[in-house]
Amino acid sequence: MRLAGLLLVTFAWACAPAKESPIKGETEALLVDHDDIAVLTSDTQDVASALPATDNTSVAPDSARYPAACSNYETTSYMITKGTGIFHLRGCGSPAVKGDLNIRWEKKLALHVEIDTQGLFIGPTFIKTASIQADITSADQDRTAIWSMHVEGVLTPESKPRSFVIDDFKTLRWTVGIPCVTTDGTSTVSFDTRQVKATFSNFKLCRDVKCPLPYSHVRLENTTTSQFIDLRFNPDRTTLVDVNGRLLPIKPSCMK
Repeated sequence: MRLAGLLLVTFAWACAPAKESPIKGETEALLVDHDDIAVLTSDTQDVASALPATDNTSVAPDSARYPAACSNYETTSYMITKGTGIFHLRGCGSPAVKGDLNIRWEKKLALHVEIDTQGLFIGPTFIKTASIQADITSADQDRTAIWSMHVEGVLTPESKPRSFVIDDFKTLRWTVGIPCVTTDGTSTVSFDTRQVKATFSNFKLCRDVKCPLPYSHVRLENTTTSQFIDLRFNPDRTTLVDVNGRLLPIKPSCMK
């Protein structure tokens, strides 16, 4: 089982709170930040997670995600337990990916993968430079990945472009044959003049389910002002705790 497409989803929040408690100001700004962080983390993790072989013993790019017609993996050094290579992408997949990935991997107790790139395009995101590391361990059919990345670039959503620097540290857990992944960890992002930290707790997604599963939780904090919001995905509804501590109902677009 691959992680591609399971790690995060992008939320375009459609909010309908009561008139006496509108979503505006810093609460609204943090929700916008969350949408952009979701794009950045999901796109980069989707690319990287489709590179390890299915049995997590080496690197073998997913031919379904990156067909040979628009990609090729050039092995520059290969041994039984480690190797290096360059992965050339010419607009593959959705979102489309174009550029080169420099890959190093080694299999000991865990599969250790390192990825570096410059000038990579992923859908609406331009990656000026990126450095990614992941260590994947196995216990029967259970898998755990310790993930970290540093990425600098420009995000060009439907609104105005935003320059960003992101540092991502997460633990990802899944079971072979079950298309779900649980994420715990943080993403710290500098957007031009804003600095935001997103903390994910028991954040679980499944391939055929649009929204995070119940009891998923994410907290967004403006690290300059210390203002924060909490998004809680409960079994009966999704709620938002705004920067003033008010509990508001919220309906993300994934529920439509």
